[in-house]
Amino acid sequence: MVKYCPNCGSQLNLESAQFCNNCGTKIIPAEYNREKIESAGKPLTVEFILGLIGGIIGFFAGIAAILFGSLAAAFSVNNASNVIGLGFGAVIFSIIGIVGAAFVKSKTKIAGYLMIISAIGGLICISAFYILSFILLIIGGIMAVRYKE
Repeated sequence: MVKYCPNCGSQLNLESAQFCNNCGTKIIPAEYNREKIESAGKPLTVEFILGLIGGIIGFFAGIAAILFGSLAAAFSVNNASNVIGLGFGAVIFSIIGIVGAAFVKSKTKIAGYLMIISAIGGLICISAFYILSFILLIIGGIMAVRYKE
């Protein structure tokens, strides 16, 4: 079986070549599947970092909203249960944002849409608490959706 360099397309001299003689690219063994080969070359992306940090901050903002709602309920403040419910919504949207960040390397566009949905949903749930997460997730999401291979 003839092997070719995945970077420059040059024919490799040996079946067990570890590097391309033409461009020097490291040759990954054939037993790896195509998805691993394609994602292995992608570095840790800005989209991943923004989505992960935005999701984590949003998660803690949702927890803070739940705690404030619980404190308000302890003092019998009107609509305290609404704040608790919206805090749980923000936590769920934050988890969706983290999942989106995790998929950036393999399914970039879908990950971008998940981060955008997370940003908008979290902002609707607990607006003031979610501003920083919204900014990070929306930027990461838009960058992922606009990514061109």
